[in-house]
Amino acid sequence: MDRMVVLKVLKENAPSLNDELYQRFITEARIMARLDHPNIVRIYDVGFLHDSRPFLVMDFLEGEDAFHHLKHHGPMPPHRILPMMLDLLDGIAQVHEKGIVHKDLKPSNVFLVNPHTDEERLVLLDFGVARRAFFQQQMTVAGQIVGTCRYLAPEYITRQEVSPAMDVYQLGLVLVELLTGRAVVDEDDIGACLMAHCRGNLPVPPPWNENQFGALVRLALHIDPTQRFENGAVFRDALNLYLDSSEGRTMMESSVALWGRKAPDSQHLSPMEPPRTGQPTSPSRASISANTTTGRSAPLSTRSQRRVPTPTRNHTYDELFERATEAYMHHDHTTALKLFEACHALRPQDSRVVHNINRLKAVMPKQ
Repeated sequence: MDRMVVLKVLKENAPSLNDELYQRFITEARIMARLDHPNIVRIYDVGFLHDSRPFLVMDFLEGEDAFHHLKHHGPMPPHRILPMMLDLLDGIAQVHEKGIVHKDLKPSNVFLVNPHTDEERLVLLDFGVARRAFFQQQMTVAGQIVGTCRYLAPEYITRQEVSPAMDVYQLGLVLVELLTGRAVVDEDDIGACLMAHCRGNLPVPPPWNENQFGALVRLALHIDPTQRFENGAVFRDALNLYLDSSEGRTMMESSVALWGRKAPDSQHLSPMEPPRTGQPTSPSRASISANTTTGRSAPLSTRSQRRVPTPTRNHTYDELFERATEAYMHHDHTTALKLFEACHALRPQDSRVVHNINRLKAVMPKQ
C-alpha cells in the first residue's frame, strides 16, 4: 500500500466477545471504514488476533492530540480554532448520518494534524466501533474515569441515553476548552464531576455572557438533549451562521488583530481575553468562511486562502440576518424562515440565505 499506518489493538483485559458483540464490532467497523472525510481518522482494516482481541488498521497522523497541544502551547485564538471546529463538525455530521455516535469526545480523542501550518486540521480519533461493546468495562479502569467524566453528558449519567446530542454536548465542552485552556467541568472528584453535569447551567466564560456566541455555546451544553443542536450537522450550520454574522466577523478580525495569523507557541493567555492596551489596528484577515451553498465546510486545501469578509451589507440587511441567525440557534424555525425570506427579498443573490431557507423548509413540517 506504500503508506504509513497504525495498528491499534484493544487492551488485554477486554472481555471476550459473544456472537452479538462480535457482529456489532464488525458491522460498525465496516461502516467507519467506508467514511471518507479529512476530519475523521481513516480505518483501512479490522480483525481479531488469535486471542480474540480486536484490532484496527488506521491512518498514521503527524502532530499531537488537542489535550497535549493545550498543555504545551496553551489555548487557541478564535480565528484559528473556529474554522477547524467547523470542519470537525462536518466530519461528525457524516458520522451521525451513518447512525453512529462517538460517545467519548474529549481533547485527547481530537488530533491536531500539522499544527501551526496552513494544512492544520482536527481529526476525530477513537470512534465507538469497539467502545460500544466495551464501554462499561472501560469506565471502571482506574485512571480513566475522571478524564471521561469531565465530558459525560447528563442524560448518559442518569439514563444511559445515547444520541447524536451527546456528541454535541461533548464537542461544546471541547470547543470551550480549546478557546480558554480550561475544562468547563474541572473537578478532581468523580462524584463532583457527575453532579456538575447533572445540575446543568454550566458556566459560560464572561466574554460570551451577553453575545450570540455565548447563546450558541449554551445551546450545545443544554442539560436537556432535546433542547441542544440535534446533531453535528445542525451544530455545524449554527456555527457557520454565526461566523457569517457581523458579530462573528468582528470576533475573528479582533482575534487576528490581537494574536496575529498564527498564535505564538509559548502563549498561555486565554485568547478570549480582550486586548490590554490600545485598539486593534488594521487587522489582517483570517480564513473563516464556509461553503454555505452546499452546507458543508470547504476543502481544507482552500480554507487557508479565505479572508474574513469586510462588512459591506446595509444596516437593515445585517439586522435581519442577525435576528434570523439567533432564531435559528434557538430552534425557532418559523421565525428564522420568515426573517431569512425577508433577507432574500432584500438581497436575492445571497446564496447563503437561499441555502438556509431551503434547509429550514426541509426540516419544518408541511403546512
